[in-house]
Amino acid sequence: MKNFFKIWGLLSILAMLFAFIGCGGSAGGDPTDEVPSTPSTPSTPSTPSTPSTPGTPVEYTVTFQNPGDGHTATVSEDGVITITLAEKAAGGEWDNQLFIEGVNGDTITANAKICTSFTVTSSIDMPKFYVKNHFADDYTGIDKTVPLTAGEATEVKIYGIVSGSYNADQEKFVIALRDNMTAGATITLSNLKTEVLENYSITNIVLTASTLTTSVGENITLSAVDQYGFDIADATYEISGEDTTDSTISGNVLTAGTNAGTVTVVAKKDDLISETIEITITADKDYAKYFKVGSQTGENDLTVKGYMSLWYVADASWNSGDVVTITDASATENSYSITRETTGTNTWSTQMFYKEELGKYNISFKVKSTTAGQVVINGETISLKADTAYDYSKTKELTAGGLETLIKIEIGKDLPAGTFTITDFSVTPVASE
Repeated sequence: MKNFFKIWGLLSILAMLFAFIGCGGSAGGDPTDEVPSTPSTPSTPSTPSTPSTPGTPVEYTVTFQNPGDGHTATVSEDGVITITLAEKAAGGEWDNQLFIEGVNGDTITANAKICTSFTVTSSIDMPKFYVKNHFADDYTGIDKTVPLTAGEATEVKIYGIVSGSYNADQEKFVIALRDNMTAGATITLSNLKTEVLENYSITNIVLTASTLTTSVGENITLSAVDQYGFDIADATYEISGEDTTDSTISGNVLTAGTNAGTVTVVAKKDDLISETIEITITADKDYAKYFKVGSQTGENDLTVKGYMSLWYVADASWNSGDVVTITDASATENSYSITRETTGTNTWSTQMFYKEELGKYNISFKVKSTTAGQVVINGETISLKADTAYDYSKTKELTAGGLETLIKIEIGKDLPAGTFTITDFSVTPVASE
């Protein structure tokens, strides 16, 4: 009888261990590394997801490219891949790539929700270790960048949806080593697998907003994701509690009311409700909202009129040439200024955008630089003398409807580093005839 209880206890321990194995465990697992903000702890559904069968170790094929000479990779019987790096080569976005085929197995299908996971250990620090689960020849897939600390094992989980163009013959893991390399350094990958979230269900809603501070009358885009970071397309959004700002919500767009104050918003899906977020509405327009050091508001990202936005190459991994270093930026109702310490490699490494709606506008402002060179304004190359203002004045008509770019300024390698300013900025509608 004592042996019976010993065996029964051992089986109970094994059952508990197996319950924790897997990439998320169950359909309502805890992929906290993929959620953009801190949600409340989701409950765990009773029915676990059914994992796909990962490729067996002997099925893994490891290749290098761009360039691949000198790197070596070995695969052990238990599926551990050990990579030894050669002399450091080029460091562009797709340089020093490592391809691992056979990880996804045979059960991954188009449009499936999946979790890809592995454990990686590097002998050197890698601030940006990049991996992508590549689904087809058009380079669709899901990706993630993680920092690695020398000697520390890091578990990587990537939650995503398989491309509709999934091709089992072309799928592979792609690891871009970029310039995070030292000759003789080693990288070890283990526990590679991809699991399908067969019994997927939403157990938690995370609500985010395009900004938490805005001015009266401006729009804010709301979005909701689940516990894995998947978009919840049919989520609804509501103002919670008393609202003294007179704000409104249409679809996933909140329009700030005419009164300054704070508005509280929630997202809902069936019986689930997100944690609230608070949006502050100010009476004064924040002209620097999209124009500051660190701004990355490109032409497609600027969704409001009457603001100047700033974008610049800030990351070498974008494969857009050398990065731009901006040390100072400021904006007011009629002036803008940036100070660049480095210029970037392209004529467009720094860009500014200003949008308006359908109509004809008179545009006028002065531009000045502490260095002599060239900039491009609305497609026209402008030559600047150092510390000399240039008067820009044009009439431009926007005809497509909706928000369009009225002003686009491109600054780059043709204007040496220094301070660039815009003053006496004016945009006025031209009355219809």
